Amino acid sequence: MKSKIIQKDILFNKFSNQLKKFKTLRKGDKIVVAVSGGLDSVALLILLNEIQQYNLIVAHVNHNLRTESIHEQAFVENLSHSLDIPFYYKILNPNSRNNKYSIEEWARYERYYYFDELLKQTNSKWIMTAHHGNDNVETILMNIARHSGILGMRGIAKERNSLLRPMLEFTKNEITEFSERAGFHFFEDLSNYDNIYLRNFLRNIVIKPWEKQVPHLISGFTKSIDYFKQWQVGLDFLIKNYLMEDIKKFEDKFELPIDLIHSLPNIIRIRLFQLLINKKNIPWSKHHIKMLIQFIEKSKVGDFHKLHNGWRLLRDRNCIKVELRKKIIKN
Repeated sequence: MKSKIIQKDILFNKFSNQLKKFKTLRKGDKIVVAVSGGLDSVALLILLNEIQQYNLIVAHVNHNLRTESIHEQAFVENLSHSLDIPFYYKILNPNSRNNKYSIEEWARYERYYYFDELLKQTNSKWIMTAHHGNDNVETILMNIARHSGILGMRGIAKERNSLLRPMLEFTKNEITEFSERAGFHFFEDLSNYDNIYLRNFLRNIVIKPWEKQVPHLISGFTKSIDYFKQWQVGLDFLIKNYLMEDIKKFEDKFELPIDLIHSLPNIIRIRLFQLLINKKNIPWSKHHIKMLIQFIEKSKVGDFHKLHNGWRLLRDRNCIKVELRKKIIKN
């Protein structure tokens, strides 16, 4: 790889501008870079390394699900050493998975748990992943299928707590073409072509042919995501400034007047509850939303409803009392 070629590349300039949009990211910050060995994460590492402004460490999770996993781990380790970047890794045991979780759910949870632990262990400030625009389209389509509402239409968060995703405005094609110009190597995960998994089906059967017919598909989704975010910000502003003042709030509980709740459209009812108790802003499933609306509309005095994240609703005469029943909340 030639630094001069990379630093003159159009994608390098676009990447530099994306980093500037993170207002709290500072020169010299220590960043945990999640690198699987695939095209996207290797591109992220190379771009960050060429920026030459941050202290980087590489984090690799070997899910131990394929025979190639050990070779990918060795590849990422060698790449890290060639760039003189500290390398950390974790090998998972698939047999430890609770069967109530899918392989994808288990792998994702274990990955981010390790990244968070490494963040603390190395005294780093940020975690960066290589999610890009195509990943965002896949996520939105999956959320639509789950009826997850407005939060699902926001797609993947560009920034949340210590997690940054600077490549969300890039397309897969842009990253592929950059790799060809820069001439770097990466591992191709053959399981990405197994369409038995929903995300792979959407990627290979739906989005790729669609993108050939509509070349600006990904950028169109990206702009729509921004519109959804702006719409949600506006809705949240109105709820916080014109509705919440009528709500009695205490520590770990609050009371919603019946007259207020019954006069609201369902979308505002749901968003009001989410703002009050969904601190992590995680999309709710169709079932959770349906059950909440049903309770609001049909409950009688004395009825109660348990939400999925530890809160309990009790129908009183003039209000709905909402109380946190568990101190540890898992949204």
